[in-house]
Amino acid sequence: MTERLPLRLSELHLYSVVVSVKTRWLFLVGRSIDGLTGFGEVTLHNQDAAIVDATRELPAVITHATLQMLQQRLPLPIGHVLASALEQVWLDIQGQEQNVSTRRLVGIQPRSKILCYANINRGTIDRTPNSFATRAEEALAIGFSAVKIAPFDEVLTQASNQHARSDAINLGMIRVEAVMRVSGDHAVQVDCHSRFVLKEANQVIARLGQLGVRWIEEPVVETAETISKLKVLRATANRHGALLAGAEKLSGLDQFQSFIDAGAYDVIMPDIRFCGGFAEAIRIATYAQLHGTQVSPHNPCGPVMAIVSAQMAACLPSLHSLELQHAESPLFNKLLSTSHQLTLGHYELTEESGHGITLSAQFNEYAQEKFAHIFR
Repeated sequence: MTERLPLRLSELHLYSVVVSVKTRWLFLVGRSIDGLTGFGEVTLHNQDAAIVDATRELPAVITHATLQMLQQRLPLPIGHVLASALEQVWLDIQGQEQNVSTRRLVGIQPRSKILCYANINRGTIDRTPNSFATRAEEALAIGFSAVKIAPFDEVLTQASNQHARSDAINLGMIRVEAVMRVSGDHAVQVDCHSRFVLKEANQVIARLGQLGVRWIEEPVVETAETISKLKVLRATANRHGALLAGAEKLSGLDQFQSFIDAGAYDVIMPDIRFCGGFAEAIRIATYAQLHGTQVSPHNPCGPVMAIVSAQMAACLPSLHSLELQHAESPLFNKLLSTSHQLTLGHYELTEESGHGITLSAQFNEYAQEKFAHIFR
């Protein structure tokens, strides 16, 4: 990675875009003293106020020590998410200064084409089996080779009632079956959102495998106590032809090492917001490659994060694919201007400097400025 000089800011702005009842995207926009603009995304569910408060305290000069201070002093995960967004701004501006793309700034022989899969969960509002199937058909029709759903989200709300849990699990299976019927030879991926205890998870994984699901994600809560149990669940998934994936909330190579060394997952899912930044993501992926583990960045956020995550994915060894939100909101394609293209389920990255994005003419119609700091 190219050595970074301190980033000297003249302005820093935080914008919020309301996407749905559930989702708000938060964008960090910084302008350097040389007049270059950099973008980062600091989206974090239900943490807008905390992010705004933390942003008010940011200094005009950004160094590695600034990022470390945010990670160490602010509560998890706010410090990591804000440090990540600030690093994104920094890399965007540095790439423009050096006239190179973000991926070439941080990676060695990075890719220009990234395989993506479509996360259709948030884009399926009423969550009926038919609606999931319709959304899957739409994604596959435009070239995605895999779709992901989270069919078991109601299970947690029925935690104390075993009959209700069973009903919720069965409803989830019906949703999966509906998507499987329209998927043909394409892969169906299921995110369990940590809804199950061990015995239950093993049964659910077996049932999903029998349906032909090829990727099963985060079946149980990830703790030091469940690492060894995940290896058992991975074996069940593998027996039925499925990969087990997870580790989206982990931070730093040390945390990832524990899961990789234990053989917990076939695929780890570092999220640029949490994992510790671009350099740390590359370290994590390099370690994973040495141990036969694939990498697929977690990317459930807005359009800035999508392109930043694609730039990161381009640098990672042992890359499986990149997650991409599909059809959550038409705003996804209205807020930014870029020459990067999503074609037949692949991000095709150009050689534009930095992230290769600017704000569209429509941005101000939808974005509310939450904070602005003009540095003297």
